[in-house]
Amino acid sequence: MAAITIDDGLDLSSVPTSMRSGAVDFREAELATEMMESGAFDMVAEAVVTELADIRSAIFAPTVASSRYLTERINALGGSCGHVDGEMSTTERDRVINSFRDNRIRYLSNVGIIGEGFDIPEIGAVVLARPTKSRIFFRQAIGRALRPAPGKTKAIVLDVAGAADGHTLGGVEALTDHEVLTAGHGESIVALLDRTARARQGRLDRITAHVDHRREVQERAERS
Repeated sequence: MAAITIDDGLDLSSVPTSMRSGAVDFREAELATEMMESGAFDMVAEAVVTELADIRSAIFAPTVASSRYLTERINALGGSCGHVDGEMSTTERDRVINSFRDNRIRYLSNVGIIGEGFDIPEIGAVVLARPTKSRIFFRQAIGRALRPAPGKTKAIVLDVAGAADGHTLGGVEALTDHEVLTAGHGESIVALLDRTARARQGRLDRITAHVDHRREVQERAERS
Protein backbone atom coordinates (compact mmCIF):
# COMPACT_ATOMS: atom_id res chain seq x y z
CA MET A 1 0.00 0.00 0.00
CA ALA A 2 1.25 3.46 -0.90
CA ALA A 3 0.08 6.49 1.09
CA ILE A 4 0.21 10.00 -0.35
CA THR A 5 -0.80 12.98 1.81
CA ILE A 6 -2.12 16.17 0.24
CA ASP A 7 -0.41 18.87 2.29
CA ASP A 8 -2.98 21.67 2.08
CA GLY A 9 -2.44 23.28 5.47
CA LEU A 10 -6.02 22.49 6.42
CA ASP A 11 -6.79 23.41 10.04
CA LEU A 12 -9.61 21.29 11.45
CA SER A 13 -9.18 22.35 15.07
CA SER A 14 -12.39 24.41 15.00
CA VAL A 15 -14.53 21.72 13.32
CA PRO A 16 -16.97 20.28 15.89
CA THR A 17 -17.34 16.54 16.45
CA SER A 18 -20.23 14.23 17.31
CA MET A 19 -20.99 10.53 17.59
CA ARG A 20 -21.18 8.91 14.17
CA SER A 21 -21.77 5.15 13.75
CA GLY A 22 -20.58 4.50 17.27
CA ALA A 23 -17.45 6.65 17.08
CA VAL A 24 -16.56 10.31 17.56
CA ASP A 25 -15.99 12.00 14.24
CA PHE A 26 -16.11 15.40 12.54
CA ARG A 27 -19.57 16.78 11.81
CA GLU A 28 -19.94 16.48 8.06
CA ALA A 29 -21.52 19.85 7.24
CA GLU A 30 -18.96 21.89 9.17
CA LEU A 31 -16.12 19.74 7.84
CA ALA A 32 -17.25 20.27 4.25
CA THR A 33 -17.56 24.02 4.81
CA GLU A 34 -14.02 24.26 6.18
CA MET A 35 -12.60 22.20 3.33
CA MET A 36 -14.49 24.17 0.68
CA GLU A 37 -13.38 27.53 2.07
CA SER A 38 -9.75 26.38 2.29
CA GLY A 39 -9.71 25.14 -1.32
CA ALA A 40 -9.00 21.58 -0.17
CA PHE A 41 -11.50 20.02 -2.56
CA ASP A 42 -9.85 21.72 -5.54
CA MET A 43 -6.50 20.31 -4.44
CA VAL A 44 -8.06 16.86 -4.10
CA ALA A 45 -9.46 17.02 -7.63
CA GLU A 46 -6.08 18.03 -9.05
CA ALA A 47 -4.29 15.29 -7.10
CA VAL A 48 -6.74 12.64 -8.28
CA VAL A 49 -6.32 13.50 -11.94
CA THR A 50 -2.53 13.85 -11.60
CA GLU A 51 -1.65 10.96 -9.30
CA LEU A 52 -4.37 8.42 -10.07
CA ALA A 53 -4.73 8.86 -13.82
CA ASP A 54 -4.82 5.14 -14.61
CA ILE A 55 -6.19 3.77 -11.34
CA ARG A 56 -9.80 2.88 -10.53
CA SER A 57 -10.47 4.99 -7.42
CA ALA A 58 -13.15 5.33 -4.75
CA ILE A 59 -13.53 8.82 -3.30
CA PHE A 60 -15.03 9.50 0.13
CA ALA A 61 -16.53 12.97 0.62
CA PRO A 62 -18.24 14.43 3.71
CA THR A 63 -21.47 15.70 2.13
CA VAL A 64 -23.54 15.26 -1.02
CA ALA A 65 -22.77 18.81 -2.15
CA SER A 66 -19.02 18.34 -1.68
CA SER A 67 -19.07 15.00 -3.49
CA ARG A 68 -20.91 16.53 -6.43
CA TYR A 69 -18.44 19.44 -6.43
CA LEU A 70 -15.49 17.05 -6.49
CA THR A 71 -17.08 15.12 -9.34
CA GLU A 72 -17.57 18.28 -11.37
CA ARG A 73 -14.00 19.50 -10.73
CA ILE A 74 -12.44 16.14 -11.64
CA ASN A 75 -14.43 15.98 -14.88
CA ALA A 76 -13.53 19.57 -15.68
CA LEU A 77 -9.85 18.62 -15.32
CA GLY A 78 -10.22 15.80 -17.84
CA GLY A 79 -10.99 12.90 -15.51
CA SER A 80 -14.04 10.64 -15.67
CA CYS A 81 -15.90 10.65 -12.37
CA GLY A 82 -19.38 9.76 -11.19
CA HIS A 83 -21.19 10.51 -7.94
CA VAL A 84 -23.51 8.38 -5.78
CA ASP A 85 -25.35 9.02 -2.53
CA GLY A 86 -28.31 7.69 -0.57
CA GLU A 87 -30.68 10.36 -1.82
CA MET A 88 -30.48 9.19 -5.44
CA SER A 89 -32.99 6.76 -6.92
CA THR A 90 -31.85 3.15 -6.89
CA THR A 91 -31.99 3.10 -10.70
CA GLU A 92 -29.72 6.13 -11.08
CA ARG A 93 -27.33 4.97 -8.37
CA ASP A 94 -27.01 1.50 -9.93
CA ARG A 95 -26.41 3.07 -13.34
CA VAL A 96 -23.45 5.09 -12.04
CA ILE A 97 -22.02 2.21 -10.01
CA ASN A 98 -22.26 -0.13 -13.02
CA SER A 99 -20.42 2.44 -15.15
CA PHE A 100 -17.67 2.41 -12.54
CA ARG A 101 -17.72 -1.39 -12.30
CA ASP A 102 -17.41 -1.69 -16.09
CA ASN A 103 -14.56 0.87 -16.12
CA ARG A 104 -16.53 3.36 -18.20
CA ILE A 105 -15.70 5.93 -15.54
CA ARG A 106 -12.39 5.91 -13.64
CA TYR A 107 -13.45 7.49 -10.34
CA LEU A 108 -16.49 7.15 -8.10
CA SER A 109 -17.18 9.81 -5.47
CA ASN A 110 -19.66 8.86 -2.77
CA VAL A 111 -21.35 9.70 0.49
CA GLY A 112 -22.42 6.72 2.58
CA ILE A 113 -22.58 4.20 -0.28
CA ILE A 114 -19.12 2.66 -0.69
CA GLY A 115 -18.58 0.88 2.58
CA GLU A 116 -18.17 -2.58 4.01
CA GLY A 117 -19.69 -5.09 1.60
CA PHE A 118 -19.21 -2.90 -1.50
CA ASP A 119 -17.42 -5.36 -3.73
CA ILE A 120 -15.41 -4.10 -6.70
CA PRO A 121 -11.97 -5.72 -6.23
CA GLU A 122 -10.51 -3.71 -9.12
CA ILE A 123 -10.54 -0.55 -6.98
CA GLY A 124 -6.85 0.31 -6.69
CA ALA A 125 -7.01 3.55 -4.75
CA VAL A 126 -9.02 5.23 -2.02
CA VAL A 127 -9.23 9.02 -1.77
CA LEU A 128 -9.95 10.24 1.75
CA ALA A 129 -11.48 13.59 0.82
CA ARG A 130 -13.12 13.30 4.20
CA PRO A 131 -10.68 13.58 7.12
CA THR A 132 -11.86 11.35 9.94
CA LYS A 133 -11.30 10.59 13.60
CA SER A 134 -13.12 7.27 13.29
CA ARG A 135 -10.89 4.21 13.10
CA ILE A 136 -13.91 2.16 11.98
CA PHE A 137 -14.62 4.45 9.02
CA PHE A 138 -10.93 4.66 8.16
CA ARG A 139 -10.51 0.88 8.00
CA GLN A 140 -13.70 0.39 6.02
CA ALA A 141 -12.67 3.06 3.53
CA ILE A 142 -9.17 1.80 2.80
CA GLY A 143 -10.46 -1.75 2.76
CA ARG A 144 -12.13 -0.99 -0.58
CA ALA A 145 -8.66 -0.94 -2.19
CA LEU A 146 -7.25 -4.01 -0.47
CA ARG A 147 -9.22 -6.71 -2.27
CA PRO A 148 -7.06 -8.86 -4.61
CA ALA A 149 -7.79 -8.69 -8.33
CA PRO A 150 -6.03 -9.93 -11.50
CA GLY A 151 -3.22 -7.59 -12.51
CA LYS A 152 -3.53 -5.53 -9.34
CA THR A 153 -0.12 -4.98 -7.77
CA LYS A 154 -0.65 -2.11 -5.33
CA ALA A 155 -3.20 -0.24 -3.28
CA ILE A 156 -2.99 3.52 -2.84
CA VAL A 157 -4.44 5.83 -0.20
CA LEU A 158 -4.63 9.50 -1.17
CA ASP A 159 -4.96 11.19 2.20
CA VAL A 160 -6.23 14.74 2.73
CA ALA A 161 -4.80 16.72 5.64
CA GLY A 162 -3.28 13.63 7.20
CA ALA A 163 -6.52 11.69 7.74
CA ALA A 164 -4.39 8.57 8.11
CA ASP A 165 -2.16 10.09 10.78
CA GLY A 166 -4.51 9.50 13.68
CA HIS A 167 -4.85 5.81 12.86
CA THR A 168 -1.39 4.92 11.55
CA LEU A 169 -1.28 2.95 8.36
CA GLY A 170 1.20 0.73 10.16
CA GLY A 171 -1.75 -0.61 12.16
CA VAL A 172 -3.43 -1.54 8.91
CA GLU A 173 -0.21 -3.14 7.72
CA ALA A 174 -0.24 -5.37 10.80
CA LEU A 175 -3.79 -6.50 9.98
CA THR A 176 -3.19 -7.20 6.30
CA ASP A 177 -0.53 -8.53 3.95
CA HIS A 178 0.07 -5.05 2.51
CA GLU A 179 3.29 -3.14 3.08
CA VAL A 180 2.71 0.54 3.77
CA LEU A 181 4.76 3.06 1.80
CA THR A 182 4.59 6.72 2.82
CA ALA A 183 5.55 9.55 0.50
CA GLY A 184 7.71 12.44 1.57
CA HIS A 185 6.62 16.06 1.30
CA GLY A 186 5.62 16.79 -2.30
CA GLU A 187 6.60 13.31 -3.49
CA SER A 188 4.43 11.82 -6.21
CA ILE A 189 3.22 8.24 -6.32
CA VAL A 190 5.53 7.49 -9.25
CA ALA A 191 8.51 8.86 -7.32
CA LEU A 192 7.47 6.96 -4.20
CA LEU A 193 7.24 3.64 -6.02
CA ASP A 194 10.53 4.28 -7.83
CA ARG A 195 12.27 5.12 -4.54
CA THR A 196 10.83 2.00 -2.94
CA ALA A 197 11.94 -0.21 -5.82
CA ARG A 198 15.48 1.18 -5.62
CA ALA A 199 15.56 0.66 -1.84
CA ARG A 200 14.38 -2.93 -2.22
CA GLN A 201 16.99 -3.60 -4.88
CA GLY A 202 19.64 -2.14 -2.59
CA ARG A 203 18.57 -4.46 0.24
CA LEU A 204 18.60 -7.42 -2.16
CA ASP A 205 22.11 -6.51 -3.35
CA ARG A 206 23.36 -6.31 0.24
CA ILE A 207 21.83 -9.68 1.09
CA THR A 208 23.34 -11.24 -2.02
CA ALA A 209 26.77 -9.81 -1.20
CA HIS A 210 26.51 -11.13 2.38
CA VAL A 211 25.56 -14.63 1.16
CA ASP A 212 28.41 -14.63 -1.36
CA HIS A 213 30.87 -13.57 1.32
CA ARG A 214 29.70 -16.33 3.68
CA ARG A 215 30.05 -18.87 0.88
CA GLU A 216 33.59 -17.72 0.09
CA VAL A 217 34.56 -17.94 3.76
CA GLN A 218 33.12 -21.43 4.03
CA GLU A 219 34.87 -22.59 0.85
CA ARG A 220 38.23 -21.26 2.09
CA ALA A 221 37.72 -23.03 5.40
CA GLU A 222 36.96 -26.30 3.64
CA ARG A 223 40.13 -26.03 1.51
CA SER A 224 42.32 -25.40 4.56
